[in-house]
Amino acid sequence: MEGRSLSDYLLVELQRIADRPSRAELLARIAERGVCDLPSAEDVLAEQRDGR
Repeated sequence: MEGRSLSDYLLVELQRIADRPSRAELLARIAERGVCDLPSAEDVLAEQRDGR
């Protein structure tokens, strides 16, 4: 607790938690990013194995 009182520590922790985005905000941010079109793991491994 770095020499702070319990009240001060809890106040800092509560503020830190309150500053975090809500679940709805996180989901909205994820939805905004869109979908990445990546090759399948099987295709990547096959390319590595075949030395392409």
